[in-house]
Amino acid sequence: MASKTAAPTKTDPLRTPGELAAIANVARNTVYAWRHRGQGPRGFRVGGSLRYRQSEIDRWLRESGDTAAAR
Repeated sequence: MASKTAAPTKTDPLRTPGELAAIANVARNTVYAWRHRGQGPRGFRVGGSLRYRQSEIDRWLRESGDTAAAR
């Protein structure tokens, strides 16, 4: 069965919750709250660590507009 997520590339790096928090200008706890509520960019686990693809972050920011950090 093929995986639904492609391997990260240099053009689509993986970001940590802390990096996402810095990009969105929010506290790291806010990132975890978004995930718990099913908001924010789609994330996934890699070896037990939460990661976000840069392309997903970019898509989420485009779709969210100026309201992204207010979530």
